[in-house]
Amino acid sequence: MKGGLKLSGKLIQLSLLFGILFSYTMFQGGFVSGFLFYAFLPVFCYFLIFLLYPLSTWKVKRTLSRNVTQAGNSVEVTIDLERKIGMFLPYLIIEDCFSASLEPIYQSNMVWKKVNDKAQPRKTENKQAVFPLFKRKIRLSYRFTDLPRGAHHFDKVMIKTSDIFGFMEKTATFSVENSIVVYPEKKEIAIKKQRNNFEEGAKASYSLQSRNTHVVTGVREYMPGDRFSWIDWKTTARKQSLMTKEFEQEKSTDGFLVLDTSYSESFNGMGVEASVVLARSIVHYFDRKSTNIGLLSLGSEVAYFPPQQASMKEMLHYQLATLKPHKNGRFAMKLTEHINQMPSNLFILILTTEVDHALVQALKQVQQKSKQIIIYISKPSYLLSEEDNRLIQQMRLGGMIVDVITEDVLRQDVIEVSM
Repeated sequence: MKGGLKLSGKLIQLSLLFGILFSYTMFQGGFVSGFLFYAFLPVFCYFLIFLLYPLSTWKVKRTLSRNVTQAGNSVEVTIDLERKIGMFLPYLIIEDCFSASLEPIYQSNMVWKKVNDKAQPRKTENKQAVFPLFKRKIRLSYRFTDLPRGAHHFDKVMIKTSDIFGFMEKTATFSVENSIVVYPEKKEIAIKKQRNNFEEGAKASYSLQSRNTHVVTGVREYMPGDRFSWIDWKTTARKQSLMTKEFEQEKSTDGFLVLDTSYSESFNGMGVEASVVLARSIVHYFDRKSTNIGLLSLGSEVAYFPPQQASMKEMLHYQLATLKPHKNGRFAMKLTEHINQMPSNLFILILTTEVDHALVQALKQVQQKSKQIIIYISKPSYLLSEEDNRLIQQMRLGGMIVDVITEDVLRQDVIEVSM
């Protein structure tokens, strides 16, 4: 309606201008008035054709170089426009619009940078100018860098142009939908060597890396990292593929992640982002070891993925990609409420950004039904208080394994953790 009124207004203005010039020529007569009229006639025809030229009949297509990638990577975006009539256009402004979830700029190895400040977001559109002239096919490409994790959507393309004199402008909007899933950054995991002796008063703890290499329960395909001595040569010769002995304790090293997606007022949600990076890295580590791992994500929304269900692995990765941090989630209370959802006799890995007395009490309840509990606290070193260190020491004396994931840990290409 608004576009129709604007078109009618421009048409009336153009007709009025032409009428005035025509009347002047008829009444004035002579060479000058005739010259002005006939000189303006081509311009009038151009204005009229431009005014009636339909931008809405254009075909617009957007192509992404990839539909799935990892945080910090880039994607090439290509926009193709095609029109049937090569009308002269002096310039064309192409505006590509996308969801607000693409505003954050992800910087690998710098997750703690300016943790108290909000990073400068990018605009929710990419605007560029091209000069099509008489071209019928127009292509525009640009690179989207430092992608944040999440499921992101590109929804529409807007184009804007005007006549050569700038007297009239025309715009059109096209619904062109594309999507891309950006998984969290994935880093290599290195396991710290566990000491065999324990501090005085500390409870003995199991290790996720310990294996009983005396009782063979079966065979499986060889995986990178398996010892040479574990290869079952008879089965390898029979199946024409490297097969590794499977030991009794290997079948009981399943893990279960509990991810805290809340954060406090003391610093922004970058702590949760650090926990998500660590969670994705741990899941990848378990996958490479052919060990089952589940996930319980506690936040504004609760998501549960039991271990030993390979069909849900993609959904687990998608959950890590799309979960949203939120403030004041009361992780300890939610952990107590959902303790019955956690499988028994497994290695429980807790990823959180804060520690307090309520959380320590909740973790003691979790410890009673787990084989071993491991806590990863994602927090910058300058925000660690004496109370935090005291509670961490208390948990270690209680037989829990506690790692503090600081900025120095995350800046490394290989994250070293205890298991």
